[in-house]
Amino acid sequence: AALIENNKIGPAGEDMARASGMVMACPNSVVRGNNITNATNVGLSAFGALGSTVENNLIVGRESSCIASGDQEAINKALSIRLAVVELCPGAVFELSDPITFRYDYQSLYTRGKPTSPDRAVLRIVDPSVTTAVVMVNRDGAELSHVIVDGNRPSLGKATPESYGNALIQAGGGGQAQIIQHVDAYEPRGWAILQMAEGDPVHRCSAALIENNNIGPAGEDVEGAQAGGIAMACSNSVVRKNNITDATSVGLSVFGAPGSTVEKNLIVTHNRAAHGGITMVDYAPYNGNFSGTIVQGNVISAENATMHVAVAMGPRVWMCMDDMRLFHQLVWGGTVRNNILKGNQMRYGFAIDGVRNWTVLGNVDEALHHGEPISTCGGAVTSAPEGFQIDRTFATGVFQDEFVDAVVQRAFYVGGQTEPLHSIRDDLLEGNIYLNG
Repeated sequence: AALIENNKIGPAGEDMARASGMVMACPNSVVRGNNITNATNVGLSAFGALGSTVENNLIVGRESSCIASGDQEAINKALSIRLAVVELCPGAVFELSDPITFRYDYQSLYTRGKPTSPDRAVLRIVDPSVTTAVVMVNRDGAELSHVIVDGNRPSLGKATPESYGNALIQAGGGGQAQIIQHVDAYEPRGWAILQMAEGDPVHRCSAALIENNNIGPAGEDVEGAQAGGIAMACSNSVVRKNNITDATSVGLSVFGAPGSTVEKNLIVTHNRAAHGGITMVDYAPYNGNFSGTIVQGNVISAENATMHVAVAMGPRVWMCMDDMRLFHQLVWGGTVRNNILKGNQMRYGFAIDGVRNWTVLGNVDEALHHGEPISTCGGAVTSAPEGFQIDRTFATGVFQDEFVDAVVQRAFYVGGQTEPLHSIRDDLLEGNIYLNG
């Protein structure tokens, strides 16, 4: 039954050390007629306060200063404050010799005004020892938006093998409800642009939103130098409306991510060939569990450069495995529906080997397929590329009528190579690299 009335509150805090004006948690109380000015965190916070009335208050904020061009130091200092909302100045360029690191839950980093134009602030790696520009692993509610992230690989080269597992943006881990949107990110020095890591068995990433980003180009179309676009391992998350261009490993890798939806993304090869468009091939980290994972409404287009496999389902599409090993590493429960293949440089389309309780329906193939079949796994000759191919020995579920029986082992390796390429995905499947943040 408290009465908080006719008070003048504020100013409170600074840009780099924010403070609130009033915090009310008392039930059956009244807060009215107060003037709250220049509180740098929150003007008036009501924590439950059951039965209370908050009325006729005037709350006036002040515009905080944005961070101008420089390096990572000022940004990391701002992120040392809990609940920090860090605004970068439009057009600012930050040359990074260390990663920008989110320190606490519910922090945000974006360009002031949230532009979607080239006026967004640029985060560019300039140190040859650095492969990651932004780290937001294990932070609930972390938000990265409306910035440009440049891995600067053309100038600095690809990462050394010792650090090859580091993505340009590292997120997920044990973090819940992270948001990455309206980000342009390209030329990673490591294995991928964006890694949404799954965390550990107790603290799993979930409820992430990856939306409206421009991803790529990434990597080179030569052995050991490929790089991917988005690697998603968070459960119950959404990846949608992203443009992924010229990611030379895989445009969008789905690592189980049970309960997640991957929809309305455009994955295209313009100038660099790609191993794959979308992959659902990894037994780790969820022991093959893709239950509730839906890949729908995406467009995968091989325009001016080859795409070896548009949508790969099952581990044997990606690597050589004998029947016994495959039997113990089947992936299960996924749904692939209403996706469209386009372009005249496509090799394999929808390829399946090593799934159970799987659903593939309503997909459309408008692509032209080419490539010569070759002997790859233990002398097995892969079938010539087509749009819908399945090895039913280890594939159970509901599949649309267009599928034909075929051999699709290690389908991404077909013609034009004298030796199979060894990619980062081989290490992931073999367990040499773990997506644990």
